[in-house]
Amino acid sequence: TTTGAPGSTAGVTGVTGVNSLTLNFTIPQGPTGPTGGTGATGATGTVGGVGATGATGPTGPTGTTGSVGSNGIGTLTGGSSGAVTPSTTQNFSVIQGQMNPGTGNVSIQVPQAGNVVDLYANVSAALTGSTTITFTVFKNGAATGLSCTISSTATATSTTTACWDNNSPTAFLATDTIEMGIIRTGTSPGTIVESWSVNGPTGIPIGPTGATGNTGATGATGATGGTGATGAGTTGATGATGAPGVAGATGATGPTGATGVAGAGFTWAQAWNSGTNYTTNDIVSYNGSSWIAIANNTNQAPATNPASWSLLAEGFNFTGAYSATGAYNVNDVVTQTGSTYACVIVAPATPNCSTESPATSRAANSGNGDGVWSVLAQAGATGATGPANTTVSVGTTTTGAPGSTASVTGVAGSGTLTLNFTVPQGVTGPTGPTGATGVGLTGPAGPTGATGGTGPTGNTGPNGMPVFGPSAVNFSSSATEPTGGWSTVPIFVSLSSPACQSQTSNACNTAVVPGTGNITSVTFTFSTAVPTGDTYSVSLLVSTSQSGTEVNQGSCTIGAGATSCTLFGSFAVSQGNFIELQVVQTGGSTHDTGNETSAATLSVTNAQIANAFMVVGSASFTAATSVQVNFPVPFTNTSTYTCTVTDASAVGRTFFVTNTSAQTMTITASASNSDSVNFSCVGF
Repeated sequence: TTTGAPGSTAGVTGVTGVNSLTLNFTIPQGPTGPTGGTGATGATGTVGGVGATGATGPTGPTGTTGSVGSNGIGTLTGGSSGAVTPSTTQNFSVIQGQMNPGTGNVSIQVPQAGNVVDLYANVSAALTGSTTITFTVFKNGAATGLSCTISSTATATSTTTACWDNNSPTAFLATDTIEMGIIRTGTSPGTIVESWSVNGPTGIPIGPTGATGNTGATGATGATGGTGATGAGTTGATGATGAPGVAGATGATGPTGATGVAGAGFTWAQAWNSGTNYTTNDIVSYNGSSWIAIANNTNQAPATNPASWSLLAEGFNFTGAYSATGAYNVNDVVTQTGSTYACVIVAPATPNCSTESPATSRAANSGNGDGVWSVLAQAGATGATGPANTTVSVGTTTTGAPGSTASVTGVAGSGTLTLNFTVPQGVTGPTGPTGATGVGLTGPAGPTGATGGTGPTGNTGPNGMPVFGPSAVNFSSSATEPTGGWSTVPIFVSLSSPACQSQTSNACNTAVVPGTGNITSVTFTFSTAVPTGDTYSVSLLVSTSQSGTEVNQGSCTIGAGATSCTLFGSFAVSQGNFIELQVVQTGGSTHDTGNETSAATLSVTNAQIANAFMVVGSASFTAATSVQVNFPVPFTNTSTYTCTVTDASAVGRTFFVTNTSAQTMTITASASNSDSVNFSCVGF
């Protein structure tokens, strides 16, 4: 018999033997006694002495807690959107997500150390003739032994539409990179879609821990419940406990937060309810995911109202028992014949979760499975028949001394068991408040005490929530025709709002690179065609500061009769670099007239942004107007902010703005964008 904490729930567990039943009890200690009475009135006060030294300054606030990695082995799924061109050249695609394969490096870093296992790949149509497709997992740019091949002839590890490798686990360190390699020979069929999955060392993300609620008042001791009716049927043996998953890696220590006023906190509001009035920063669960309110709202479902809700963490979506007519998505969870399964492969790949049941998926390929469904929990075996029924009744209940140990004794009879309980009394209540000061003349005030010393520096906060840069960024801008047209004098053009063109270098150098990566394309377009005999050169310029020396990364040419040119390549840039374009006439004497537009695409490594701070909100823009964003924590005037603005039509635009004060920045809408928008800004 164990004594539980005051206010906890009583519990009992049974251990069965041959014709015996041993009961282990946990009985909560009684509640704390009432508060003592008010003390007697104190004596008349004496003349006050010298004031005490001022109190120590307050401790700085604790930083926010970093997100916790979940246990278990995750499934990495990916898929290309088109056929690989027959070639002896190795093609690559991302290990998770979707993109057309190419010869460039598209690897990502694994989130934690562990083994990558169970490769499964398939194609949308059966291969014929001499066509083969080989799928290989690459580590740090080199092929591993985790590989399989699909051909027009089925083997022990393949069919004409799928292949698998369940016998080649490959170890990865947390610093290693991973990508999918694909080689195809033959051309039949012509257009197909490839998809794949592997089990790798990644966890399922969870949302941030909500703030701890206030301790509720101690409830009154409830009356002893009546004896329950004797249960019918036999008790099955307890199933074996499953092995625990691998613990998530501990996040790195976050930087010490600046001492200041506490920011607004989050409020955990349980599952979303259509009748509840929600306010900004309320967090709810909906369809297996966590959402945060970014505006006050009522009866606005999170999944369909982006103006009111923002997705925090996407989780599993439990849909109940499997249905042959159901339409399933990735991470949908179903049950079938006592087991629990998670959806891995969806349309357009075939087979997929909507066309094949979990039982069929797991039985495929001689019991090795085809990867469409993943087992989350296998059904346990039926428990053994329990012992014959014994009638249990409660006998006496005795109050023990405060702080003593709870106990229970049993008196066994023929098919009966009578339990007698001893429950300790609650501890003595706290001392009552001090009585009021006695009546009397107040003495003269003592002199003011010396100013207290500066309080100690606050403790280092726990891990902060990491902020990662985007995987791709698009720049765009426009400019009006310069005086005299576009001529042999170099014209410098911006790649961000607001529009800018100038004959002075760095004057339009306002576009800021949000994260280290590679600019893959730059396009410049005239509103009118280049006159006969004329040519123009358009160059990409990069500098480490807004007024720094600019380096020419490459150029493209617009010839007579054309309106635009595109510069393709892989131009390396770093977080915080500035970019703009230079346009100059290189041939002919007739100047092109008209306005222009410019655009660039940046592929960014998913790197963590140091010292980042995020602000989210919403605002209503009218054409060519501005909205000011206030940050609760001041940054220096040289800090850079990245803001993503999404209008009601779900068209994303990204603006890069260098702030002009320590705590504010401005977002300006283009002339054609008049709408209600949501925005999220990250400072670094």
